[in-house]
This record gives sequence, C-alpha cells and structure tokens, in this order.
Amino acid sequence: MVVANFTPDKIRWTHGGIVGIIKPGETFKCDEKRGKFLLTHFDTRGLVKLDYGDNEENARIKSMENWTEFWKRQIVNFNQSNEERKAEGKGYVRPQPEVIEHAEKLGIKLIGPWTIQQSSTEKEVQDLKATIASLKAEKETTDNKVDQLVGLVEKLIKSQSKQEPEVKQETETDWDDVINRFFYKGKDHLKPWVEENLAVIVDYPDFVKDKLREKYTKFYEEDLPI
Repeated sequence: MVVANFTPDKIRWTHGGIVGIIKPGETFKCDEKRGKFLLTHFDTRGLVKLDYGDNEENARIKSMENWTEFWKRQIVNFNQSNEERKAEGKGYVRPQPEVIEHAEKLGIKLIGPWTIQQSSTEKEVQDLKATIASLKAEKETTDNKVDQLVGLVEKLIKSQSKQEPEVKQETETDWDDVINRFFYKGKDHLKPWVEENLAVIVDYPDFVKDKLREKYTKFYEEDLPI
C-alpha cells in the first residue's frame, strides 16, 4: 500500500515497535496492515491512500481538506472550552504550541488573555497598509519637489524675459512695389504725390530715386526737389 502526506505538517507514527515520520509532500510504501493502521489514525490529519492510477491532484486536495477541517475543529473545540470555563468563573487554559501554530496558519483567533503572533493574513494586511502609507509619503515628497522645480523654472523664464529686450523683426522693402507706386502716375498726379512723400523719398536707394527723377524731369522739365 502507498500512503501520502500532502499537508504542511510532519506525521509521526509508531507501529509494531517501529517509529517513523512521513514528511510534508512525501509518499510512504508499506504493507497492508501498517497502511490500514496509518490511515485509521491519521486520515483526519490529511494522510491519504494512493492506489495505482489515482489522480494525484485530487489526492492533494482531499489531503488538505482533511487537514484543514481537523485543525479548525481542534481550534473551535479549544475556544468553546475556554468560553465555558469563563462562564463558570474558571481561568483560561493555555493552548498547546501546535494549536497556536495552526491557528496562525488558518487565521483563526484563539480565545484567551495571552498574546499570540498575528495570523499571516492580518500581518499581510498590516504590511500592505504600511507599504501604501510609505508610498503615499514618497509621492507627496516627490510632488512637492516637482512643484518647487516648476516654480523655479517659471521664475527663471520671467527673469530672462525681463532682461532680454524684444527684438522687432524688420521686413524687407519691396522696391519694385515702390517704383510701381509712381511709375504709372500721370503728369497731374506725380508732382502732388512727390510733395506729399518727400520725407520718405529722401531715403530711397539711388536706383529708385533715379527712376523717379527721370520721370519727374520728363514731365516738368525740372529736377526732382531732393
């Protein structure tokens, strides 16, 4: 016969003057008589029989189910016993180390005035809360630093804007367009236009003034008045 222990606990057994241990996850091959003895005494603790062709995964599930129910029952019985003692005005009984250990593994609180370690679930929750608080504090610190940097950059930009004079971009004069303004004017309109724009004409480049002078002299037989 083959039996298997798929629980997290060691199974210590004594049979026919022989002492043995079946470790967690271990299978044990023995004769039929010893196998029946082991199953009779330890099946509630998670020991299971493995026959040829059995689905091992199903056996693992059954093993853990039996183990969980066994220790839940032990813890519940212990708590009920202590509740009854309290009702009778008697002192609490201290749990055995095995009961404390399995209560922690299953996340079940024990009734009594002693202090035991937090269950793994409670500890994970508190660790997670501490991690979240730490991350929030780090985020606030980072946000404050970012705000400070943004403020410094804005001040620097404003400072540079004040120091740097605004540069106006000059547009290039289209002299062909200027020439066209007077080139097609007739005799009656050219002279009044020149008199009106004399202050600007003075700054025309020579080649533009030469064209204007040529037209002006032709019309009025006198030199351009600049």
